[in-house]
Amino acid sequence: METLACYPKLKQLDLRATNINDSGLPALIPAPSLKSLNIRGCPALSEPARERFSTARPDVSVYWSEKLEMRDHFGLR
Repeated sequence: METLACYPKLKQLDLRATNINDSGLPALIPAPSLKSLNIRGCPALSEPARERFSTARPDVSVYWSEKLEMRDHFGLR
């Protein structure tokens, strides 16, 4: 995860249904061009970690829910 923040043109990141956890999410805060983050269905992420990320990066649209819905499997929002 640490290397992802080094990509200067990273605008959207889909981590849906991955094993990203509370310690990995802060590594995305320094990504300057990140505008959209999908973390739906990531059971290792706590609500406080998501809130800390959103507070640190209010300019990033964060999409999350604890469970994946059928529409998530088709890339729909």
